[in-house]
Amino acid sequence: IDASREGRVDGQASVAGSEHLAGFAARYELDLWGRQAALRREGLQGWRASVFDRDAVRVGLSAEAASAWLRLRGLRERAAIANDSLDNARRLLRLVSSRQAAGAATALELAQQRGLVAARERELAAMRQRVDEALTALALLRGLDAMARPGDAGGAAVPLAQLRVPPIDPGLPSQLLVRRPDIARAEARLAAADQNVYAARAALLPSVSLNASLGGSGSGGLFGDPVYRLAAGVAAPLFDGGRLAGERSLAEARREELLQSYRGAIAAALADAQTALTGVAGLDAQAIAQAEELNQARRAEALAESRYRAGAETLLVLLDAQRTLHEARDREVQLMQSRLEARVALYRALGGGWRADAEDSALAQERSSPLH
Repeated sequence: IDASREGRVDGQASVAGSEHLAGFAARYELDLWGRQAALRREGLQGWRASVFDRDAVRVGLSAEAASAWLRLRGLRERAAIANDSLDNARRLLRLVSSRQAAGAATALELAQQRGLVAARERELAAMRQRVDEALTALALLRGLDAMARPGDAGGAAVPLAQLRVPPIDPGLPSQLLVRRPDIARAEARLAAADQNVYAARAALLPSVSLNASLGGSGSGGLFGDPVYRLAAGVAAPLFDGGRLAGERSLAEARREELLQSYRGAIAAALADAQTALTGVAGLDAQAIAQAEELNQARRAEALAESRYRAGAETLLVLLDAQRTLHEARDREVQLMQSRLEARVALYRALGGGWRADAEDSALAQERSSPLH
């Protein structure tokens, strides 16, 4: 809408007064070849791909947080084992000292036991440092609020041995393809590329448009002299220098690229699942042998201490038994932690329990749209 007034400066105007202009125009393009619908579907698929991007990040972050918590629990239990071993080494140091005072032990044996106590103190200090570092790493994953209170990041002191090792049900490869958000993302991008190719091909064909306008002008009123116009036009790309054909070729090449990416995502997902399953099976087999190793180490340490007290064994044998038991207990915790982390890796490889809810929501919105 426009309005104006015109007059001469000397006051003797031959033309003076107000002029009003008003108009409304509309243009509609008939989607004969489905180009506009294809562009709309391309946008929807792109939106779905971004949702699956978010879900992939969410699955990865959840798995990393679970692994960080397991590492923290494992380090705390290993620190407790180091502290127990230190107490035991100090207890035996008092025994050696009393035997040395009584002439039943040499100064060499006393120095060896003191060296073992110092080694245990060093290991405990190093383990506590690693616990603090793991606390900070876990707090970082939980956010700024946990960073302000890193001591709370570890949660309840639940021993790893009390955690139930989840059973493994990897399912069929077809189920794997549904559960992984990165595969769904690659599929959505490929679907968007398909629609882009369709739209690029349709752009090479003639387009039909309808135009309508309504307006009026005059000095007496806004619609003193109304005028309307209806028109239809056909436009065909004749001389564009190969631009549209080039865009079509580019869209087809992009689709081929995304097709190969989709196939690569499937192959990578299957490889991840197989690697995780192999790791779970291998660690479970190690756990059986390690349990027997720990039992025998405890028995050997008890026998070595008993024989040393009776004077039937040297301190060197007792020292070796102490080291073996400490290492066996430490490996037990590390192996339990590795077994649980292997389950986390497997669930991540299988999609982490993720389902394509976003895809179903997107398709439902598309079906309910009045433009569908």
